[in-house]
Amino acid sequence: MTFSKLAVFLTLVALTICAGCDSTQSSAKLDRDVGTVALEIDFGGEKRSKSIDVVCSPDSTVLSTLQRAENTGELKIEFSGSGETAFVNSIDGVKNDGDGSNWTYRVNDDLGDKSAGVFPVGPGDRISWTFGAKPEELD
Repeated sequence: MTFSKLAVFLTLVALTICAGCDSTQSSAKLDRDVGTVALEIDFGGEKRSKSIDVVCSPDSTVLSTLQRAENTGELKIEFSGSGETAFVNSIDGVKNDGDGSNWTYRVNDDLGDKSAGVFPVGPGDRISWTFGAKPEELD
């Protein structure tokens, strides 16, 4: 009988610990720092520029911000790859043309130095996508 009581006690302790872990994780999710990112799209004269405030979270990237804007119906994007190989091919039908005008992005005025799929952004950041000639910094 003592063994049975010990087994029941240990089971209750394990369940209590697990329940505590779950509630801690749930409250951590609720406490996540969520805000907005200012997304600016300059079509280089191809069409009128857009400014959109997009909800973001601590794990947001430049690309996931574009995807959220697309999910709200604010714009349409085409991209290939994912993560480090993600590449934005077009925004609202304006497509890269290879040797001439292409899409580049800046975060808080700094030219993106990696794929939009891995470049992190957070609440209060400003993402600017510009369609046009290669930025001077890349010459």
